[in-house]
Amino acid sequence: MVGWMPEQTAGGDHWVNKEEYQDGFHVVVKSTKAGSAYLVPSGIPGDENRIRLAAVGSTDVTAADAETVITIAPRETKLTHGGQYVLYAIDQQGIVSLPTPIVFAVDLEGPVSEDAETKAGGWEETAKMMEPNIGGAAAVLPDGEILVAGGSMKKTVVMYDPHREKWTQLEDMSVPRYGPAAAVLPDGKVLVVGGDPEGRGTFLKSTEVYDPKADSWTESIPMEMERFKPAAATLEDGRILVVGGFSKKGVQKSAEIFDPETEEWSSAANMNTGREGAGAVLLPTGEVLVMGGIDAAGNELKSAEVYDPDADSWTYASDMYEKRYKPSAVALKNGKVLVAGGISESSAEIYDPRTDTWEYTVPLSSRRLEGVAAPLPDGHVLVAGGYDRSELATAETYAPHLEVTLLFAEEVTLSRDLDDVKGMISYSVDGGPYESLGRDDTIQFSANKLVITLDLLPNGSYVQVRVGEAIVEDEAGNPNEEQLTDELRY
Repeated sequence: MVGWMPEQTAGGDHWVNKEEYQDGFHVVVKSTKAGSAYLVPSGIPGDENRIRLAAVGSTDVTAADAETVITIAPRETKLTHGGQYVLYAIDQQGIVSLPTPIVFAVDLEGPVSEDAETKAGGWEETAKMMEPNIGGAAAVLPDGEILVAGGSMKKTVVMYDPHREKWTQLEDMSVPRYGPAAAVLPDGKVLVVGGDPEGRGTFLKSTEVYDPKADSWTESIPMEMERFKPAAATLEDGRILVVGGFSKKGVQKSAEIFDPETEEWSSAANMNTGREGAGAVLLPTGEVLVMGGIDAAGNELKSAEVYDPDADSWTYASDMYEKRYKPSAVALKNGKVLVAGGISESSAEIYDPRTDTWEYTVPLSSRRLEGVAAPLPDGHVLVAGGYDRSELATAETYAPHLEVTLLFAEEVTLSRDLDDVKGMISYSVDGGPYESLGRDDTIQFSANKLVITLDLLPNGSYVQVRVGEAIVEDEAGNPNEEQLTDELRY
């Protein structure tokens, strides 16, 4: 992309101007006699054979006063960024002339990637809670903030702001609740149920509702049965499913559902296995996955089962790899489920409901027995508190994907639509063949940034991400000419 060449006559040939094009640039040539024109690196002697050999572009001038073009496409020529070039003419008698003594530089520098940021999935420390917490219950407020209610025989309530990574104190509940469950109501309020106020077996069937707008609690309708360490999930229709837990009658198989429209509890089908301290997560199908806990004999469980609210029935899912009592369980944005920690576990695993399979991922930094967990607005997961030799106030977040961000040197635009660009990106794991992006892999683009998110579990693999040529172009329509490859371990 050189400047305008001055109009001037030299050796009888008149060279007009040069224009820029997306695929390089053109030199427009007009001569007073027939012959050939050559674009040659500066410093080449004016010898006919040397000129022909060194030329990076040429054109035939078919007749006097005929206008023709030398097309320079950087991908197909020997042009180099910063190189200096001159124009030579050779007429049909072999006479060499230098139509312009002006030496011009070629700028081939397009919007190439200057940097690539990679953020491997896994766990990362975040702000500590205000005080240690064991056995609380978490729920996501309408604005994406995380409420943590009770735990540690306390009635205190705190909130995590994921944007500022900060914890703040909220209004206390009416009674202390160790081992409650919580779920979000359709109006954005939070229902908290059950627990133990004193740690002496005085199990609660009482419930209360938090209003985030008023920062206040209101007593609600009691459950049919007292429940200590139950699990709860909000169904697609807004009703709340509460399952298992421990009561005066022992570990429970029973389940019940709260209807916020009628403000009534009703019995649901029993689970196949009694579970105290299980996890529960709503699946994309509208079903609920319940996993882990301990049974009536005190055995830690690796089994899982799925509740179908339409059929009011339970079906076993495949077992987890590990036994988990009071694990942290959260639905991920891709429809999978993260289950982490437990009574003797810092390990974590992912459940894929489409294949009914589990896969290990990066372990927690601590075991976090009876920690709280909730999804964050950006698709990450917060896990906080719990117990590991002592009560914990620490917190960490989990990134379920591998994220590669390509930063371009200037503001650019996509040369194709997002679907086409997605088809130009591929990746290789541990030196294997390159694969195209799948349906759960995503790309986002803005200004000078292309973000590629791979649906890969963090597990220590070596990954190469490859981006095809010319996916972006600058304001003049000049494409990025290099293929970008970023290598990382995740």
